[in-house]
Amino acid sequence: HLNCTARMGGVKMIIGETGSGKTTAIDQYCKANPTNTFRVTINGEDGIHDILEEIGRLLGSTLPAKKGGRLRAIGAEFRYRALAGERNMLILDEGENTKLPGIRAYKAIYDLIKGYAAFAIAGTPHLVEMIDRLDLKGINGVPQFKSGMKANMITLPPIDRTYKAFMYKGEDKNVRKILVGLCSDYRQLNDYLEPALVAADRDQVPLTDNYFRTMYGIKNNDNYGKTKSY
Repeated sequence: HLNCTARMGGVKMIIGETGSGKTTAIDQYCKANPTNTFRVTINGEDGIHDILEEIGRLLGSTLPAKKGGRLRAIGAEFRYRALAGERNMLILDEGENTKLPGIRAYKAIYDLIKGYAAFAIAGTPHLVEMIDRLDLKGINGVPQFKSGMKANMITLPPIDRTYKAFMYKGEDKNVRKILVGLCSDYRQLNDYLEPALVAADRDQVPLTDNYFRTMYGIKNNDNYGKTKSY
């Protein structure tokens, strides 16, 4: 979806559960396209001033003090770069942490850079729920943003918590059972499985039930790791 959006120069909102791989995919995209990708990760303490400031920093631009001027300066920079032959993309990750002024600003950013740079927002379903609530309240600017994103929203498939697509990495059936009991999303699966695979490979031994339990301090009488002992 990111590659397609970048090629078409459009906009995309990518929605998926926490731990479904959105940030990992964005990391990989940014590594493959380091020069022309501008990525901002939004945290719960960020206001729109912080978000715009970070976009300006990534662009190497000193922004005006007022929000309207900041938005126009960001739009102008992306237009300048596009006219110079660049194909850029702005990615906002963890969009569910956005506050109301941010939603309005995203609509303004999209309007200003449309046709000059691709624009992607990634977030959990909480982002969509927030937009719907604000739309019902008739908050100015939200209906327009929602309308513009409706045809450009991608909802990722629900997390398969049997992790069948990844279980070839754990040959021991008991290890697979432990992982299913331990992990509630793909991020947790990666955090447990990858270090164990690396350690077993380093020690030149198979990744067995006992090896995995020893590595993570999981008792044999634990219910497949649901209760962990550290």
